[in-house]
Amino acid sequence: MAATEIILVTGDKATLEFVLKDIDGEIINLTGVSSVKFKYKNYVDGTVTTLTGNVVTPPTDGKVTFTFNLTNVSSGDYDCEIEITSPIEILTATDIILHVLPEL
Repeated sequence: MAATEIILVTGDKATLEFVLKDIDGEIINLTGVSSVKFKYKNYVDGTVTTLTGNVVTPPTDGKVTFTFNLTNVSSGDYDCEIEITSPIEILTATDIILHVLPEL
């Protein structure tokens, strides 16, 4: 499966919505989820940043939102993952790449 690529620009302030699916393409039911996090790691210096997300109602639609504020984020490429925590398990979605372009 190809990586999901996100392209933003340094200084962007944006809310992005994701629909979370399992490996078979089925929507993940987020009922009872205690937290959803978006983590991104700079390829160059290894710095990890974590954003807390919001589950969109109804949780059975598998939608989450994350608000990005890239005011102080360096341009470059970042490895990313979405971590879903419930009382009984932690699921991690990988294969996400964030490209932050320099502001013109």
